Amino acid sequence: MSDSSTTAPPSTGREPAKPSESAALYQLCLTNARQAESAGDVQTTLLWLNQAEHIGINILKQQSVPEVAATYVRLINRTCLKSRWLAVRSGSICPEHLRMAQEIKSLTEHLTMLLKGGKDEILVRAAVLEGYAGRLAQTVSTRRTEFGWRPAAVPMLDQFLDDLLEVTTQLKQLGIELPNPWGTSKEILSLIQEAVNNSRSYLSWFWPCDWTLSLFMCRRARQLLAQHLEGQGAPGSCPELERVLQQLKTAEAVLALHEYKKSSSALDLAARDLKAYAASH
Repeated sequence: MSDSSTTAPPSTGREPAKPSESAALYQLCLTNARQAESAGDVQTTLLWLNQAEHIGINILKQQSVPEVAATYVRLINRTCLKSRWLAVRSGSICPEHLRMAQEIKSLTEHLTMLLKGGKDEILVRAAVLEGYAGRLAQTVSTRRTEFGWRPAAVPMLDQFLDDLLEVTTQLKQLGIELPNPWGTSKEILSLIQEAVNNSRSYLSWFWPCDWTLSLFMCRRARQLLAQHLEGQGAPGSCPELERVLQQLKTAEAVLALHEYKKSSSALDLAARDLKAYAASH
């Protein structure tokens, strides 16, 4: 007679991970991702995030993996800050921006996928976020294709920086904690100083002034400082920086009129007071 009993599958010598063990391994992947993130290693961070996402959704059957999504938010924001710093420092869109813009776009697309199934208002924010990230990458790609890597025209540079700003603004609205979305106070003040010094460097008594780039840098410094002061609390809480803000407004007005002496004087005062503030704080 034939044996009608079901034959057991061959043993692999290993038992499937228990739920408690799977949860521990999920946390291990998150820990490894955090360590790589702290070291600035984006590729290794993504490697461990993918493993955590797989365990969380496919094995633990979680509806969402909020820790993974939060890490994507921080990675996107960090790349935005690096892109902003490079654009202000160089006064142009550089070859490195191509990699950064593609990274922001790719990370944003994956974040949008992770957020599917969430509340409608979050999905709307994610869609808008993905749109700005896509236009950011498109701007850099168009620049490379049509203009090479010659210095970027100010309108294109303005749109690039505005889109970076919008990406961060939308990230803040996702309901995910994002510490220092615009950078630390020290980083912001350092960038403002960089912009003011750059604005002054485009003015010369002996050589033709680049009024367009000088005005651009001054305007960006003023916008950064106004944003920073707004986040500091009540008006009047930082009179030293508010004085610098007024100096930058003055510089912006006289730069628009191509008045060398008044422009350089206002920028020199702003640079001096910024340096004194940074040294005492």
